[in-house]
Amino acid sequence: MISVGIMISIIGGINGYIMTLSRVILAMSERRQMPGSSVFVRLEEDSKTPVNAQILLLVLSFVYFTVVDTERLTNITMFSIWIFYVFCFWGVIRTRRRLPDAPRSYRVPLYPVVPLLAIAGALYVIYGMFVSQPLNAVFAVGLILIGLPVLHFFCGDRPFYQSLSFRKRNLFLIASLIMIGMLFMFSKVFDNRPVLVVATENSNRPVAFTGPTGEPAGFAIDLITAMAEKAGYKVQFRPIAFEHLFNAVNNKSVDVATGILTINEQRQGLVAFTNSYGGSELALLVRSDSPARSLADLDGQRIVVRKGTVAEQFLAGKTEFEVLSIDDPASALSLYQEGGADAMVEDTVLLSLWLDENKLAGRLIPLGVRERYAFAYNKGNVSLGEALNGALEELQNSGEIDKLCKKWNIRLEK
Repeated sequence: MISVGIMISIIGGINGYIMTLSRVILAMSERRQMPGSSVFVRLEEDSKTPVNAQILLLVLSFVYFTVVDTERLTNITMFSIWIFYVFCFWGVIRTRRRLPDAPRSYRVPLYPVVPLLAIAGALYVIYGMFVSQPLNAVFAVGLILIGLPVLHFFCGDRPFYQSLSFRKRNLFLIASLIMIGMLFMFSKVFDNRPVLVVATENSNRPVAFTGPTGEPAGFAIDLITAMAEKAGYKVQFRPIAFEHLFNAVNNKSVDVATGILTINEQRQGLVAFTNSYGGSELALLVRSDSPARSLADLDGQRIVVRKGTVAEQFLAGKTEFEVLSIDDPASALSLYQEGGADAMVEDTVLLSLWLDENKLAGRLIPLGVRERYAFAYNKGNVSLGEALNGALEELQNSGEIDKLCKKWNIRLEK
């Protein structure tokens, strides 16, 4: 139901944008402020809809979608919208000052506090985008300034434009041309490489998690990004719960699944795996004062595992334990720490890391189950597997994987 609600919201939003933006084009055409004004000023006779303006909007959307990847296009659009929000909020103040006695069907309450707060909030959002995504911010500003030469060409003889000083007019024009030039200096803006859609569970620090900027971060994120770069892909991450990663690859919802993914026969029935980049083994975590020396000593006790992991598969069918399957690592850790579980089964590489960071307390008991880690991809995409394996071999030979392990404090077995 949530997905249906999101789809309805998106469709409604698109419908609203089509209706409003096409009328922006219509209004500009009525003022002869854009090329082809005589064409885009026309209305469809029956519905009074600016069909030509909507067609232009469709063509421009297609062009943007073709030359800029979807994620970057979304970020650029949101940045641009907030810039115009500032102009809109400022317009309320400017209109009140210039036309104080004009009749108004609606008056902003608590004026000027509300528009000033809106401007401050919008500027804060714009500042955050500039800091976190400077390239996208420059591109968005450049696209906006592209309109200034058009304005200069079509409206140079208009009174409102002539009212600006010669210096200001030319300063705006020169600045816009500089920004347009800068767009073509950033080769990454027009990134026409194929997109590699990567599924990741963003709740397993430091393997894969949501970073301070809201973007995915972690060891597995850095590794698959480096592999994709060498294989000639640009990466688009998609957060998916761990237990659904392999099904998402199998049904082609995504191209690759990343994380600490163990190769085993059950998973190989669904997906193909790249060559291994390292390994570890399963271990049992018990409290320091626990008398247990092996898994058999925990008869009748509660053991927490992450849902969909090899640990859950390892304990499947062992009715002598109460197995608690939890969706994400944070919840599993909390359950163990708060006494809701007597022990935890997990990969040694993760348990050791959590112990080092004092997220857990206890001691480890090896279970003798060796594991090899790799990334999953669809069985039918043989060429992708070959490209990723070639990139992985380059990174292994160059020592880049060792550097990533050191950066994120991941101790993998060769």
